[in-house]
Amino acid sequence: MRQSAVAHAALHQANPLSADQLEALTSFVAERSPATALDIGCGPGAASIAISKRCDVSVLAIDINDLFLQRADESAKRESLAGSIIFRKNDPKELDDSRYDAVICLGSSHAIGSPREALEWCRSRLKPAGLLLFADLVWKTSPSSHFTKFLGRDEAFYWHECDENQVFRQASLRILKTERASTASWQAYESGILQGRQVFATLLTAEEAKMVRTRALAWKDAFDEFGSKCLGFTAYVATEA
Repeated sequence: MRQSAVAHAALHQANPLSADQLEALTSFVAERSPATALDIGCGPGAASIAISKRCDVSVLAIDINDLFLQRADESAKRESLAGSIIFRKNDPKELDDSRYDAVICLGSSHAIGSPREALEWCRSRLKPAGLLLFADLVWKTSPSSHFTKFLGRDEAFYWHECDENQVFRQASLRILKTERASTASWQAYESGILQGRQVFATLLTAEEAKMVRTRALAWKDAFDEFGSKCLGFTAYVATEA
């Protein structure tokens, strides 16, 4: 968890969407004037803060990473918010069954299960006519067996872009808005993560640092050779069908 927080220290948010895309997505949600919102795996708090700046919403933003939560809380205190945010260390599976006008899950499906499981879980926490802001990895094209073996995932774990409407319908959801991370924003994100991991390595023993650098460079090589060709990162705003 410390590695993740340090790796993202120079990044505005913990995903490859651009700042403009996050602005467009959170503005779309805020225009519906949600009174309550749940942000799952809030990271440094970018989405919660963006929505709270635009409408009088009460946000519960949860993460299990203390460093992310501290950074998020400090960032929120520097902003003029129309709403309010509670940052809390919490596993989403330990929450009660409260429902919200908006649920946010940006690249945090792993906190619940697979992306499809997270989609179902998030829908179950929506109030009638509520909005879900959800983002995750998707396949742009079928991956090679070398890459799925590297990831330790079957191809079926993520859905394909062409199947997204069907996947959301199966979860009783209807897509209202879509944003896909551009090549440029994703390259900037990967560059920032690599630099952050290298910084993290300087805080470790020589043996630990070697392991972190080896893993970081292995991901870079795999992403450059395979992932950049077949992986996408897509954000959706959806509501109950």
